Amino acid sequence: MVPELDLLAIDWQLVLGGIACLASMGVLKAWQKKSKEKYLRCRKYLKTNRSQLSYIAAEKYQRYITENLPLVTGENWIPDEPVPLNKVVLTTSQDHWNTNGDSDEDVRYSTFYQLWYMPFVSCLRKAENYSEAIGALDKPKIFKNRKHFRLISVYINADVFRLTFGLSSYFKYIDTCEVLCYESAVKELAKGSWKLILNVLSKRRSLTPFSFDKMHSNAGINTLTLIRAGGALYFYMHTRSKNEIGSAMGQNHVVPAGEFQPASDNLTAKALDADFNILHNILREYAEEFLGMEEYEGKDGISIDYENDPPFDVFKEGLDSKRIRPFFLGLGIDPLSFKTEILTVCVFDEEIFRTIFKNNGSEYRLQSEIEFGKLIAEGKRELNGMLFNEDNVGIFHKGNTLPAGVACLKLAWKFRDQLMGKE
Repeated sequence: MVPELDLLAIDWQLVLGGIACLASMGVLKAWQKKSKEKYLRCRKYLKTNRSQLSYIAAEKYQRYITENLPLVTGENWIPDEPVPLNKVVLTTSQDHWNTNGDSDEDVRYSTFYQLWYMPFVSCLRKAENYSEAIGALDKPKIFKNRKHFRLISVYINADVFRLTFGLSSYFKYIDTCEVLCYESAVKELAKGSWKLILNVLSKRRSLTPFSFDKMHSNAGINTLTLIRAGGALYFYMHTRSKNEIGSAMGQNHVVPAGEFQPASDNLTAKALDADFNILHNILREYAEEFLGMEEYEGKDGISIDYENDPPFDVFKEGLDSKRIRPFFLGLGIDPLSFKTEILTVCVFDEEIFRTIFKNNGSEYRLQSEIEFGKLIAEGKRELNGMLFNEDNVGIFHKGNTLPAGVACLKLAWKFRDQLMGKE
């Protein structure tokens, strides 16, 4: 006899299991939401308080601080006078010159580090690294994994400044250096015993500012622009966008400033030869930040002709006639991110400055509203910048000015007579 099926019978174990599963999913979603909120709160704190966090970090490295600069420096990294930029020698480390940026592998953190520092990017998975977290939860307008030059070693002897670089990528910098900034923000907002655990797991504990073999300390080039006019010097500053860039958001800085990187990711021998040059990078940044030109990415393997392509041809004319004079002020390491900072200044005679930044003979092409921030100038003298005097320079020694920007200002002020030169 076949038993009758009870279609109304309820499998309570199945029902209870389903309820438990739904409850678990609810808990996981709540954890994910809370994790995201905590991450965004820390990111916001970092964006708002980066300069202050840098000065806190600098206290740990006072033995490496010279010239009262807010940067970590090695022995003789700051010269006794401005050095013509063409005196700085760049070399490459063949062990770190893989065109893939050392390797194609992503930087992955330990399970414990992920647990305490990284946010959930799905119900069941935490971000494997900081770049993934940014891309998933707080992605800025510009967030590309471009190739970069990373510092490997420094050799300074008498008048020789030799910097050795390897190839890296932006995300490797984010995952090994910029993550230290996020760490600091997390620890500042933590309370009680949680802070102790975070300190134990911190990546900073196993690094020094000179651990170039353990991190991708990609270099930034920071250039203070000075215009020599009427027996005085004038300068510009830049307020960086809060939401459109991946690091140092909302901070004041010298202008132009940018990453030391090839214009093209195709990395042909010709392009690398042209772009592995501090001055060429500075000129690209002038074209982008002062003239509002589209970012040079070297698409389709096309390399830039820095002698004949506009506007670089006009820059070359000014450089050849010494009406544009670029100088190396020194080298430092940001105490918060351990990023390499190349410090430079570029002095323009007023006439060549007006020639480059004008259009149709009278209208300036200088962009006060630039793509990822604003130029800071003084009232009606916007097109000439601010007077380079002690009061104006002092404004940017505090507040939301990046350490590399403060260093450029302090060194340029120290060397102001040499930079002014003879009329």
